[in-house]
Amino acid sequence: MNILLLFATMAAITTETLNNILTGLIIAALLIIARLSLTLRKLHKQRTRDEYRARKSMEVKSKFIQHVGQALRLPLTIINEHCQKLEGSCPCSPLAASEREALIHDIHYNSRQLNTYLNELQELTGFNGTVPTISMIEVNLAELVASYRREILREVHRGVSVGIRTNMSHHCKGTLDTPMFRQLMIHLLRICAQHTTEGSITISYEWQNEGLHFLIEDTGGGLPDEYKGVVFKHVLPEDFTLPPECRLIAVSVRICKTIIEAMEGTISCYSSEEERGIILDFWIPCYVRFD
Repeated sequence: MNILLLFATMAAITTETLNNILTGLIIAALLIIARLSLTLRKLHKQRTRDEYRARKSMEVKSKFIQHVGQALRLPLTIINEHCQKLEGSCPCSPLAASEREALIHDIHYNSRQLNTYLNELQELTGFNGTVPTISMIEVNLAELVASYRREILREVHRGVSVGIRTNMSHHCKGTLDTPMFRQLMIHLLRICAQHTTEGSITISYEWQNEGLHFLIEDTGGGLPDEYKGVVFKHVLPEDFTLPPECRLIAVSVRICKTIIEAMEGTISCYSSEEERGIILDFWIPCYVRFD
């Protein structure tokens, strides 16, 4: 009888042990499945994000090439027309010295414009002709904005100052697509620089609504008043005509609009309270590290 009880007890213990082992295996299997499912979801999100970035990069590249094609055509036309005027002048009807100087000045200016757009086109498309993808890099914001200031200082009219204002620490770091962001900033600064013959251009930025809010202000003529309200709209009014001197600005505006949309930001343009110059106002989402 004692032997039978011992065997019964051992059988009960064995059954309980097996149940515990099976329960443990089931729990382990469920944990493995949960981890695999989480990993697959992360991979799917990453793939979707990469595909989105690649698609946006392709759109930016395509639109940029289209707009730069228009930008190249205008200075080429102006250079050609001015050269014909210079060649067509003869001893019997010579050009006045001031007119000749103005034509040469315009030729040099438009030549620089051609060179600028060609450099930007090469930078965006890459040296090997491949389509770039949007790549996010952490950079020091103060140093980055200061580099744009130094770059635009080479293009502003003599006597025009360029300043920076911010309430953010100089140690703040932001995660940005720096090549695309540079295209945006330089084009916006050129819009201000081309028609600011005196005074200043000010770059202001701050942390706002989980992103960076920028104001670029100038004290010059900037854009015509009737253009400020529609400058960043997709479709301009049918009766709207842009002055010839603002055509290159219009191209820059379209490029800026394309880049802002790719970065999922917003942009607008309006006059200052003193009705002097323009204010370019834009916001882009951005992860910022404040330490």
